[in-house]
Amino acid sequence: MILWTICMLHLSKLKQLLSQNSLLDFVQAGEKSHLKNRTLNHSIDVSRLAIPISGNHQMYIELNGQACLCDVKPGTMVWMPEGSWNSPTWDQPVETLTLIFDNKSLRLNLMTKEKGQKETILNSIVWNPLPSSGLSELMELIMNSEKKVLRHLLQAFVYMIVELPKPVIHQGKAYQTWKGIHDYIMENASEEITRSSIAKLFQINPGHVSHLYHEFSDQGFADSLNLFRLKISKELLRNSNLTISQIANLSGFESANYFARLFKSEFGLPPSLWTRE
Repeated sequence: MILWTICMLHLSKLKQLLSQNSLLDFVQAGEKSHLKNRTLNHSIDVSRLAIPISGNHQMYIELNGQACLCDVKPGTMVWMPEGSWNSPTWDQPVETLTLIFDNKSLRLNLMTKEKGQKETILNSIVWNPLPSSGLSELMELIMNSEKKVLRHLLQAFVYMIVELPKPVIHQGKAYQTWKGIHDYIMENASEEITRSSIAKLFQINPGHVSHLYHEFSDQGFADSLNLFRLKISKELLRNSNLTISQIANLSGFESANYFARLFKSEFGLPPSLWTRE
């Protein structure tokens, strides 16, 4: 399995990184209940852990009620609990492993952005369910732990991930492909994403992308992508002093006018007035 070999190669890089750092530096994005005036209709409903392997991973996250741009380098991990918000920029060369926690399953996304390359490269593997090695119990502890012990639990979890056996696929390939697409746009909605670019990334026909969303989601591909982008825009409107044009661009919209029309259609107010509510 080529995909497994690629991911294991990068997990070995992570193992080397861990051996060089007795404790990884730790950043935690704001939780849903801690954000000021937060009323999200489309929050990211899974917890994520981002660990750069090489390069510089830039992302916007919520810290102390504000949208902040963080430069995350090897030796640092970013914990984003369920309901929290983040928006990677992918402007610089970087290799990042993102662990996505979803009930009793775990997805590992390896994102690679090379110098001079416009698009990111995705490799993804899923453990569903997690092997009976104590990972499920540890993941439950992580979800319910206090911040003072969270860092140590996460590091223990990462050490265990490095030693995991190859996953056994229990769900159909079609669902796994759709879930991979869904998770990818959830993490990268602010990027230049189209149905064709997703099809190229996942090596399928563009029409098959639409078919997968028809089969496994109550939203179409474009609607799902736009809702993730609107979520990013709400965070930026609430927690920054950026202009509407800047927010539209950072959220992934090519046109500020289109963004404003879509925002008003979804939330009943144009973005310039919504921030005052």
